[in-house]
Amino acid sequence: MNTKIFASLATIAVVATAAVGGTIAYFSSTQVSTNNIIKAGSINLQIDHTKQTYNGVDCKTCSVAVISDTSNMVVAKNSVPNTPYNAVLVTPLNPAWTANITGATWIWATNPTVSPADTQNDTAYTFEKTFQWMGPATGAVLALGVAADNSYAVMLNGVQIKFDNGEFNYTAAGQDSVNLTLATGDLNQGTNTLSISVLNMKQVNGNAGTNPGGLLYKLTINGNCDSDAFKTTCQLWQAGDFTNQKFFNFNDVKPGDLGVNVISLHVTSNDAFVCMYAPNQIATPNPGHLADYIKFYVWNDDNGNGVQDGSESAIGGVDTLAQLNAYLGTVLGNSTKYLGIKWCFGEFGSNYDTCNGLGANDHGYNLAQNDQLQTDLGFYAVQTRNNTGFTCPAVMPAQ
Repeated sequence: MNTKIFASLATIAVVATAAVGGTIAYFSSTQVSTNNIIKAGSINLQIDHTKQTYNGVDCKTCSVAVISDTSNMVVAKNSVPNTPYNAVLVTPLNPAWTANITGATWIWATNPTVSPADTQNDTAYTFEKTFQWMGPATGAVLALGVAADNSYAVMLNGVQIKFDNGEFNYTAAGQDSVNLTLATGDLNQGTNTLSISVLNMKQVNGNAGTNPGGLLYKLTINGNCDSDAFKTTCQLWQAGDFTNQKFFNFNDVKPGDLGVNVISLHVTSNDAFVCMYAPNQIATPNPGHLADYIKFYVWNDDNGNGVQDGSESAIGGVDTLAQLNAYLGTVLGNSTKYLGIKWCFGEFGSNYDTCNGLGANDHGYNLAQNDQLQTDLGFYAVQTRNNTGFTCPAVMPAQ
């Protein structure tokens, strides 16, 4: 009897010991910080060209043509916005589509219109195209040609400029042409948006062959420029990465010619030091003399008006293109810095507002006849943080 009791006590003692040891891990707390990230920052420098003059003549956009092609974006179906995607060319063309607009091509949201829902129900797609206009915002003349299968509405910057609810707008007889003189607010200096909604009317048992949808259009804007050649060759543009833009494009400069450019610099995210360079210069013939006589003057054009106001400071001095390398100062992240550049074929007058050619033979200007100067104009940005004492490199760094 006693033996059994002692055995039971021993058993209990062993179990208790195990229980105490097993509870130690239960009194604890754990916190985890997940998905820690260390990411490198970035600097993106973009350039505007907002103003240009040549011997007092303002640069204008003389003409812009916007056409139906695959650069148009499909932005909505039945008035419901979608993730924009590129329109497609419609092939083969429906033989009933006899409308023709030079330079334009038939487009639609798909090719062919394969969905029965798109052919057997009224289905509307909205096409959108943005374009740049840097000419006069008033007085420009708009010419619009449109053909569609079937009805359509045309909007420019949210304002309806043409509507046709007819069914046979895809024929030569049914295509529309309209000329409009734009009023204030119809056309923006800078980015504009053309939006065209096309309704493909339903057809019982319709299919891609019997009831396709299509849009054909061309919008031309004429800025009423006069015959001044400069207005037809100059370029202005809004912020972006360089493609084939030119700040200067002159083929007949003379001693005494004077020009002004306003460039704006945009740096995203981080504050940056910015430098300007004129690398990769090619003089024809070699050596050419024209480069010796074209002088440049650069200043901080704080308000971007192309005039050096009293409080605006110069950047460097009067330089030839070969000497144009300059430190432009600091551009704050997500801000704009305007830069004014004047050039003169000869010698600047007072306040750099005039240019003195000093006569056809002075300074050997005759030597520059038929010379050509071709150059890049480059900009370099580097973060300000941890770059105390920064100075522009003597040579523009490689991209």
